[in-house]
Amino acid sequence: MRAVPPRRELLEPPARAADGAIAGGGVLGVASRTALALPYLPFVAVLGFVPLPAAVVIAMIVLTLAYVAAAEVAKRFFYVRR
Repeated sequence: MRAVPPRRELLEPPARAADGAIAGGGVLGVASRTALALPYLPFVAVLGFVPLPAAVVIAMIVLTLAYVAAAEVAKRFFYVRR
């Protein structure tokens, strides 16, 4: 049997596609803003939503940014070695 070389597009990280990165960033931005603003809207009292303390929200944002940064570093390290 002859080995088939992998296709080039399978070796490149998905973030290299500009359209996908823009669309993903837009969806993530809208979703995160909605999630953070939802407890502060007047009509959600019926649902029993309570706003989180500021320290918790800040911790979540910091942890998320740290995760994204670590994932980007790992992607660069992984794809440079290949």
